[in-house]
Amino acid sequence: MPLTSTAGVEPPRLYAQGLNTLGAPGLPIREYLLVGLTAAVVTFLLVGLVRVLAVRFGAVAWPRGRDVHVSPTPRWGGLAMYGGVLGGVAVAGQLPALRLAFAYSSEVIGAIVAAGLLVLVGALDDRFELDAITKLAGQATAAGVLVLFGVQWAVFWVPWGGGATSAGSALVLSQEQGVLLTVVLGWGLALADEAPISGTVKTVDTAAQTVTVEATAKGKTRQVTVYLKPGARVVKFTRSTDPATPGFVEQTVPLADVKPGWLVSIATKHEGDKEVADLVKVVLER
Repeated sequence: MPLTSTAGVEPPRLYAQGLNTLGAPGLPIREYLLVGLTAAVVTFLLVGLVRVLAVRFGAVAWPRGRDVHVSPTPRWGGLAMYGGVLGGVAVAGQLPALRLAFAYSSEVIGAIVAAGLLVLVGALDDRFELDAITKLAGQATAAGVLVLFGVQWAVFWVPWGGGATSAGSALVLSQEQGVLLTVVLGWGLALADEAPISGTVKTVDTAAQTVTVEATAKGKTRQVTVYLKPGARVVKFTRSTDPATPGFVEQTVPLADVKPGWLVSIATKHEGDKEVADLVKVVLER
């Protein structure tokens, strides 16, 4: 392939053509490696500090029925990773080729700010168990920041339409499509695990208002005791006997009527070292 002369070509245009500072085809691989190494080292150095802070401030994942860890595990690992990203970006801003991304575009800053918002929401959720609406608001705000800074997915690869020498083709998105895809990805990548505990009832303690459930998650089976909040309900779905409302209706069941062997689904939250819930759904009576 003939080389393109770089005489009189400004640096942004030079790198856009895939040329390094010597005028040869290629990417600044050494700069990429340095940035990646910096991010990895900074992340590694921050893990210990973040672990101490997580334990001190109570951002700890207590074992639940759907978890695979058997001892309390500190959270906030994303803080260390975000610190590593900031370190890598700081180094990139000082390198000959990569610094051009800062001089001629605000997209990098937008990505950093949006990521910071997501990390903040995640850290608060790890500590205080935020509700779904609050988390969605944070994710939507981060996606909006990306759009405001001009970050959007403009080209999308599809596995069809390619020729004899290419696999697939590039689908160019309009501005509206790119914005929509960016927002959707911003939400999707930040969704938290809201899966309930589902399993078989082993014991019921009406005096302590607890239900012990045997649940299986990722190949491991364990028992988890769920404490019901004051006013918590146990519900099941039965076929309606009212002709005006056909189908199934929700029916409240006293906790004392729940029997071992029933299948239940419980959406729980952490309060101290306890798993608490305000609603138990009966899936199957047996």
